[in-house]
Amino acid sequence: MLKVVGEYHEKIKAAQTSYDLGFRQIQAKLFSDAEMREKMLQTSVDAESYYLSNMEGKRKSEYALQGVTRSMKRRAVAGHRPELEAKIDSVHSEFATEYPRKYQEACRTIESKFKQLAGKMEVSQLAVWMISLRSNFNWASEGQDRPKDPFRLISTARKMKMESTGDAKAAHEFSRECLKAMEHVPMGDPRDTSEVFFYYRGLLSGRAGTLSTKAAAIQLGSEGLDRAFPNATAGTALYAWSLYKAYEKSAAFPRPHYIANNVAANAYSGKIQEALKLARDNAGERIEDPNYWYLLTRLCGVYKYGSPANIESYLDQGTYHMREAMLLGFAGVDEAKIHPDLDKIRKYPNIAAKLNNAMFEPNNLFKLTKLSSAAKK
Repeated sequence: MLKVVGEYHEKIKAAQTSYDLGFRQIQAKLFSDAEMREKMLQTSVDAESYYLSNMEGKRKSEYALQGVTRSMKRRAVAGHRPELEAKIDSVHSEFATEYPRKYQEACRTIESKFKQLAGKMEVSQLAVWMISLRSNFNWASEGQDRPKDPFRLISTARKMKMESTGDAKAAHEFSRECLKAMEHVPMGDPRDTSEVFFYYRGLLSGRAGTLSTKAAAIQLGSEGLDRAFPNATAGTALYAWSLYKAYEKSAAFPRPHYIANNVAANAYSGKIQEALKLARDNAGERIEDPNYWYLLTRLCGVYKYGSPANIESYLDQGTYHMREAMLLGFAGVDEAKIHPDLDKIRKYPNIAAKLNNAMFEPNNLFKLTKLSSAAKK
């Protein structure tokens, strides 16, 4: 249906362009076509008569002369305007007439592809249909028992809350159900990123990734990232985001959301190097989540690869991530001051001083942000 509406939009734009070009052509004729000028003088305004009766011996203002010219132009264009506007009217009329049929046709096409997957859903093909084709559908009476409906899973995932480890465990199981539900959405054409199937596969994998990433964070709690592996929940998150990568062009989720959660999934899986590399490769993305930058600080704090100088450079880099987190409103200063992931930073006096300077109190945020903005100017 988006294609149908898109074609309508393009036709309207083409008709508008035709109208504009036609208007300009008529205007150009007013100055270059002698026959048009003669016709205007005869049918619109008798210029000679006007001059003799109104202007001889008098001095008309420039505004008056412009008014006469514009009046002549309007009269000349008026005869051609209906013809040009008719193009737009015909495009709209054709779309309005064809839309109901196209809508039904598109829905039946989508429905037919889902019916082919009835076996995977363990239901009869008669039980697979699109709500859009049933004007009398009522969720209260017909939509309660649809455990295999991938769209109900998406709706539930969108409203799911996580506050405890019990919630996290349930969310992890649910995210796995979302990944299984991808089998209930047709593959479609993988080359066509505008297809509804492509979008919903991206939505299911992204929802699964989002839920399992958050669940992994809750389960890890205040433990250090060096103790994150093995973590089954984070493993599910990594798998979900690896699936989402194939559907990223669907834009089911904003890219900053995808990057931040993918980095977190790597971090909670104990993949320190991979997480920091992913963050570095996507440094151009504007991620405004303070917890993301705090996580980068923690990742830098537990980095242990390469030479001592290389490790120290990562520890120093962590202080800049901490300041970015604070500027974005990070409020977990008390936790950060005692978190085990930052112990290594505290062993270097110079870097520890930078970290302490970065972790200013939240009530100073507005003041320091203003000072920083003024310094940049």
